[in-house]
Amino acid sequence: MPSAVAAMVVTGLYLIDALVIRPSRDVPFCAVAGLSRLAHWDAGWYLSIASSGYQRHPGIQQPSAFFPLLPIVASIGHILVPPLSITAAGVVINVVAILAAMVFVDRTVAEWPTWQRVGCVVALLVLPGAYFYVTFYSEALFALTVAMFVWSLRNDKLWLAAAAVAAASLDRTIGATLVLPLALVAFREADRRRAVAATAASLTGILGLGLYVVASGKLSLFRAGRAGWRGASGLSYPVYLLRHGISGTDHLIAHAALFRQVVDVPSIGRSVVWGLGLYTDVVVGGVLIVLFWARRTAAYLLIPAAVLGLATLITGPAISQERFTLVLLPLWIGVIALFRQSRAAWVATGLLGAASLAINLHLMGQFASCQWAG
Repeated sequence: MPSAVAAMVVTGLYLIDALVIRPSRDVPFCAVAGLSRLAHWDAGWYLSIASSGYQRHPGIQQPSAFFPLLPIVASIGHILVPPLSITAAGVVINVVAILAAMVFVDRTVAEWPTWQRVGCVVALLVLPGAYFYVTFYSEALFALTVAMFVWSLRNDKLWLAAAAVAAASLDRTIGATLVLPLALVAFREADRRRAVAATAASLTGILGLGLYVVASGKLSLFRAGRAGWRGASGLSYPVYLLRHGISGTDHLIAHAALFRQVVDVPSIGRSVVWGLGLYTDVVVGGVLIVLFWARRTAAYLLIPAAVLGLATLITGPAISQERFTLVLLPLWIGVIALFRQSRAAWVATGLLGAASLAINLHLMGQFASCQWAG
């Protein structure tokens, strides 16, 4: 399948870029040898969960802020194929997951010409920050669950859609919000009994995690974990806007030169950068949703795009917020669907994609060298 080949080429470029980087020296407390260069920062928390479960760590930040899907599948991969370390198993699983996700995307838009389907897949894989798909992070698995969900909704596969929601709920917070588009589509297009059953099945992921937290006596740990990571620096966008966005605009010029410090340290309370990020996200997202609606974009793209976009804005911690846009596949597929008949739009997309790929390769090199590139 041409789209799968294109996806393999792009992901292969990221992996080669990461593995051939030769940093001048090891960064203290952060190894940059072998596959460890794909497992920095948040990956350390996922590795901790995979190897020893949810255990309390010194300090206010706890592994319980991270969801268990990636650690579970990486541990299973390591058990089934012992020669693979947990890190290696997780990276292999993520690469397979993102390739599978792109196959689902290709099948979702199967009526498009081949070159447009390939263009859509490549565009999704060169969004700034897409290199995270081949690291020991959870983005690839979430992309797979969302792509499978969209394909299932389009093809009236409610039970597969419910399974995708259950899996997404075990990957990150906004996964649970996919219950809403599933219920809306199910109750509109299926009989009531089937719709109720599919919606209930989609809740098994988050309910299972909740039962584990309570039954294992780790409720206090999970509360501490979420509070420790969110804190003042992790206020969701709307709350941050209300507190600092409008009144803090006069600080923009003063703080612009300190952008790296603003991103890399917790004390971002006086910066307006994230407030401007909200304005941009709301305007762009709002315009796109209006266009979707005006052009009668199919419900399997419109509803998940709107729900995931809103949920990302509300629940996403500010520092990691831009990375979350990578998993809004229905939004990006819908954008390409709106303009896919325009050759000028494809030329512009190609130019932007080339620049974005260059950015990703640069960021992948930074990440592999243990520099923050989130």
